[in-house]
Amino acid sequence: MSEQTCAAQTAPETELAQLLVDSLNLEGVEPAGIDPEAPLFGDGLGLGSIDALELALGVGKQYAFQLRSDDGDNRRIFASLRALSADCDPWRRPTTTSTPESLRLSACACPCEP
Repeated sequence: MSEQTCAAQTAPETELAQLLVDSLNLEGVEPAGIDPEAPLFGDGLGLGSIDALELALGVGKQYAFQLRSDDGDNRRIFASLRALSADCDPWRRPTTTSTPESLRLSACACPCEP
């Protein structure tokens, strides 16, 4: 009998997991129980397109940037908690007083729609 184990979350992933659970009101889901390498959409955590919008808004509010629905990297960015956390890293440690236009993004980052 094999027991499925979840990869350990880093501190930033734990923070983002809490944001995910709070933003989406995921009842019965413990932030620490989210496998950082598991898919967020589909077979993984089971999120859908509306969840993607709400999560993008929550991330934007928390880290002061927006995710665009037309960004070609959305599937990669939202592939897992770990991928999303890595994409948020530059926003956790601001290096300048202003955000370069090339890094600005805006709403719905739905990775489940082609």
